[in-house]
Amino acid sequence: MRNDVAGLARSEDPESGFVRSLDADDCRRLLAPGGVGRVLVSTAHGPAAFPVNYIVLSGAIVFRASEGSVPASAGGVGLVGFEVDRIDEVNREGWSVQVTGPARRIDEPVTVWLLHDLIKPWPPGDHDVCVRIDPVHVSGRHVRADRRPD
Repeated sequence: MRNDVAGLARSEDPESGFVRSLDADDCRRLLAPGGVGRVLVSTAHGPAAFPVNYIVLSGAIVFRASEGSVPASAGGVGLVGFEVDRIDEVNREGWSVQVTGPARRIDEPVTVWLLHDLIKPWPPGDHDVCVRIDPVHVSGRHVRADRRPD
């Protein structure tokens, strides 16, 4: 499992299930490799989550989006959420990290040019808008199902 749970606190019984809060350091470690996460914004229809490819740069979450898209608009709305998780269905274990913080559009041309090389969105098309989320609140959970026989 990418960004696996290695190093996260575990229970004494390797077969017992648990739900644990992750500390800020664990959350940052799990976010650090980048990948795919979801930016959470308010829309006319209520809260919505949009998948984006992201990197972590100087502690900030940075992603690229298409001009006019909802994720691109996150750079102008102030406070947003961001979520990333990894689930191992075979072992029935996973983690989730949530971030909230202000988002802003990155307009400095050299920085935008560099980010185009660093962030490779999966969907086709232009992704000319770069958005930065500065984490203010970071939290997470590590969950594992009970593996003991009934």
